[in-house]
Amino acid sequence: MFTGTLIVAIIVALLRKGSFSRLAEFELNRLPFLLISAGLQFLLHALGARGWMVEYAALIHGLSYVALLWMMLGNLQLRGMSLLTAGTILNFLVIAANGGRMPVWARGLELTGQEDMLLLLSADQSLTHQLMGDATVLGFLGDTLILPPPYPLPQVISIGDVIMALGLFILIQAAMVPPRFSRLLPLRRR
Repeated sequence: MFTGTLIVAIIVALLRKGSFSRLAEFELNRLPFLLISAGLQFLLHALGARGWMVEYAALIHGLSYVALLWMMLGNLQLRGMSLLTAGTILNFLVIAANGGRMPVWARGLELTGQEDMLLLLSADQSLTHQLMGDATVLGFLGDTLILPPPYPLPQVISIGDVIMALGLFILIQAAMVPPRFSRLLPLRRR
């Protein structure tokens, strides 16, 4: 979903006279923490549910969110970052409340044609996600919202994901569009 949001945000920004050169000049504070977070997430997905990863997955997943939130808190002055942060906090809450994994609505996976993911989660083979059940805490914050076809990549997402996508869209507009063309999104903070 975030790739789609990024593509749409860039297209809209270009239509609003934005430029890639402005995006290239855009500065984020604490950038290494974003890279650490991405690296930890990659580690969880690349190695899969085997060996020592199973034992430390919740800790690694939690640390990836802590690093991401630390970066975001250092950039709250940027337009859109407060929404990105709020969505990340909502996702982190439900993940932390459920042993380090995001709960996913099984029926949503069926409705979006994600049978492979359903099989993976049914076999408890994901380090970052699990199927919702009777023991799920804060389930309403889990992956319960459906992006069905004709969306190019149907999926099940969370409320936090939606808020993060909105924040990412606004952040890209702020990064690419010159201030004189930013009147459509007047929430600019500098």
